[in-house]
Amino acid sequence: MNNSNILSLAEKLHDFYKTNVDKLFANAFKTSPEAFRFYNLKDVKLNIVQFDKSLFPRNNILMYIIQKKDSNLEIEYNDLTAEEYYVDFADHHTSEFKEAVLDNEGIIDKRDIIFVEELSYLENRWNEDNEVFKAHIDIHNDLYFTQMQRLASQEAREYQTHINQSANYYARNAYKYAYSALDLGPVIEKVNDADFEYQLDEAIAAYDHSLYMASTACLGVSLETLCKILLEKNGKAINDNEPTMLSKLADRLYRGNIISKRFKARLDVCYKLRNLSSHTSPGMVIKEDCHTIIGTIHEIVNTYFD
Repeated sequence: MNNSNILSLAEKLHDFYKTNVDKLFANAFKTSPEAFRFYNLKDVKLNIVQFDKSLFPRNNILMYIIQKKDSNLEIEYNDLTAEEYYVDFADHHTSEFKEAVLDNEGIIDKRDIIFVEELSYLENRWNEDNEVFKAHIDIHNDLYFTQMQRLASQEAREYQTHINQSANYYARNAYKYAYSALDLGPVIEKVNDADFEYQLDEAIAAYDHSLYMASTACLGVSLETLCKILLEKNGKAINDNEPTMLSKLADRLYRGNIISKRFKARLDVCYKLRNLSSHTSPGMVIKEDCHTIIGTIHEIVNTYFD
């Protein structure tokens, strides 16, 4: 297949998707852009998968548009036509079989799938000149527009449900809702502390599964650990019998001329958010509390750990 033709199709779908999001869901996108996973092509990968045509005569070639950070529309080809992939075919409903094979082979995690475009109707055109190919797929613009409108609408509905559900719903169904686009890798590298890294991992795992109350609690612990590390870094280690509440740590950092008054105020706010999180309604409010604490962690590390 001609990679430029694959990219032309993907970019056309993206253009229609972006148009629909911008026109229909601008406010939702402004609030939570991570819900619209096809909007930023930097974090999109294309998997072209070919299945056995005798079993799937009308849709044996599929383009899986998947979410994968920093992939920048990387294209991967997977040939799954060999008999060995179909040993368990009878154990699955036909519509579920393809995803089951992809999952079993470690090719695609179904949770990362944004959209699937059937490509068999273009089978004889993949090696055409790119301009000729683009002129041909223009014929299908109405179909592509409708597909992307449905996708954008579906993501908007799912995200609205996501922010309004109670936490115990996500405890049972968390695998369906992974919207986090947070990157704390640079922070972890700068601090270089195993306990801090573990606590952040727990916090982001909870956030990624919509358990914002749990995430706020874990982030509070992470911030306390960060403050203790900063004190030790400045020769003021905490003794076992000294209080380690965030407010007390903030006071000690400020009195020791380690942090500014502004940072002390930020830490005091985070302390209050952590204590109030158990009394906050689920959804956007407590999610923003997580963002506030994460932002404070970023700022402290970038200021005092360079």
